[in-house]
Amino acid sequence: MLFVPNAFLNFFLPPLLLVMVLWQLIANVRRSRSVGRTDVVIGWISFAITAIATLCGWAGYIFLALIILVWWYFQLAVTLAIASVWDLMLLYKEKRLDKILSDQRAKITYVSGAAKESLLFTATWFYDLLKEVVVPLLALISIPACINWALNIFEFNDLYRTLFEEPFFRQGEMRVSLYSLLFLTGIFVIFRYGNKAIHTIWQSFEYRRFMRKHKRKTVRSNEINLSLGNSLISVFVWFVYLDLFIVTLNIPTGSLGLIAGGLSAGIGLALKDIINNFVYGIQLMGGRLRVGDWIVCDGVRGKVTDINYQTTMVETIDGTNVAFLNSSLFGKNFTNLTRNNGYELTTIHVGVAYGTDFEEVREALVKGLEVMKTKDSYGRDVVEPTYGIQVRFGDFGDSGVDVMVKQYVLQPERIRYVEKCKEVVYKALNESGITIPFPQCDVHMIKDDKD
Repeated sequence: MLFVPNAFLNFFLPPLLLVMVLWQLIANVRRSRSVGRTDVVIGWISFAITAIATLCGWAGYIFLALIILVWWYFQLAVTLAIASVWDLMLLYKEKRLDKILSDQRAKITYVSGAAKESLLFTATWFYDLLKEVVVPLLALISIPACINWALNIFEFNDLYRTLFEEPFFRQGEMRVSLYSLLFLTGIFVIFRYGNKAIHTIWQSFEYRRFMRKHKRKTVRSNEINLSLGNSLISVFVWFVYLDLFIVTLNIPTGSLGLIAGGLSAGIGLALKDIINNFVYGIQLMGGRLRVGDWIVCDGVRGKVTDINYQTTMVETIDGTNVAFLNSSLFGKNFTNLTRNNGYELTTIHVGVAYGTDFEEVREALVKGLEVMKTKDSYGRDVVEPTYGIQVRFGDFGDSGVDVMVKQYVLQPERIRYVEKCKEVVYKALNESGITIPFPQCDVHMIKDDKD
């Protein structure tokens, strides 16, 4: 097209662009249901780019329309190449990676649930590297590269440098250009992947160190405090990225210090509660509370599911999620039911009729409740074996004698245990012929002889 006369190009190109955009529209409508999703997206993007070039051509900007088309053909070729890499990755995941993940899950037996899934990075690191770093970086680099190739055809190198290298925003020493923004975006992708990798490596090291120290083969979800370490790793990684951000954009640190000093008093007063929650959150993550612990706070009993710098999430026994501000946990003196040995004294009350032999009741209940001495998924005794199950005389009730069945039960198993234990108590008393009285009232009538 470099040697096509301008007059002929001005006459020929706009109708050709109109035909192209109409053909693209018809192709998208007719083929959208018979091709893959990626092809559909690329098809509609191609239609939009061609439509923009057509509008430019019919508006009289023929050369601009030509540059847009040339750039898009380069970009389309690179985009299709990246899409091919993506399809190969999905094929690899389906044919190989899923089996590798299944084998890896079978090998990781010392943790379960979300903790196990986070450790699968050791098997997916290469796939994640391609998916989260290589493909996004290729897509990011392809934009300036294709624009450069398109402009080089027409020897517009100066225009390319003006678009990408020259700052479009200046404020004092600060300079912002398209190159700097693309660079920071690419570094962000790399740091995000690095943050994930460091977290996995550190968690795996902590699990193995704990098992070597305690000579164990399994780790329960609330035995290791990972919250503080995970937070410190994230703070360190993103602090380094923030430094690169400041250096890349040449942000004057002196002015930042001046602004921070001037606003520190006002910000400190306005954000007093946030700062308090932040400090208390660090103290909680430092060891006072761990994810998986059972706590009681302000009448709410539940399991800690998340600890961050502002709130602590607790899943209650009825399945709802309650968020406690970190400062409120300290102010209300929460009770950690897990940190001693994980067992909580549980008392179940049952009544027997007056006149019943109490030793017979004790023998029937102790024998019947032997079935409750089971183990959880980690191999721990659900009922604390040293204390066992004890039957004690409670009090004299209105309709019968109150009997207390006392035992120390693992917190995670407590709800299920209490429900099952009541059934076993009822069955044991019935099989032994021991009466469970119901509330009753005796009315004594006195006859008056005078009447």
